[in-house]
Amino acid sequence: MYLRSRSTGFTLIELMIVLALVAILAFVALPGSRMIIESNRQTSLTNSMLGLLNYARSEALRRSEPVEITPAGDRFIASIFAGGGTTPIREIESPSGDASIDRVDGGGSDLVFAASGRSNAAAPVRYRVCGASGRDGTVIRVNRGGQISTEPATEACP
Repeated sequence: MYLRSRSTGFTLIELMIVLALVAILAFVALPGSRMIIESNRQTSLTNSMLGLLNYARSEALRRSEPVEITPAGDRFIASIFAGGGTTPIREIESPSGDASIDRVDGGGSDLVFAASGRSNAAAPVRYRVCGASGRDGTVIRVNRGGQISTEPATEACP
């Protein structure tokens, strides 16, 4: 009696079907993963700016000296006023990708936290954090009392 042994591998057609399914899944998942990465970059940038503002306010209170937040290109720097000059104490990194932070309240001067922790601005200071796609930005708001909060952006990001 002659027994025929069966091969236990994949046929070419089975392999082609699996590759087609993987390609379809990758095509569907890729745009969604880009949006997740962009959202994470925007959240990270928002948290960095919040951290800088909170740190600057707490240092102004701790040192009983004014602390200034200034833009430096695409970064922001917290500096103390000492001996007639400013000394940087912390800065946030440049945004990765096409994310950006812009001051949107129209105030021309830099934000300064006084020794009491209050803002020097006559009106609330607003920074807009935007991602690469320009949608769903976040606004960081610093009121005159120095309190810092976030809210969704009502105006479109550039």
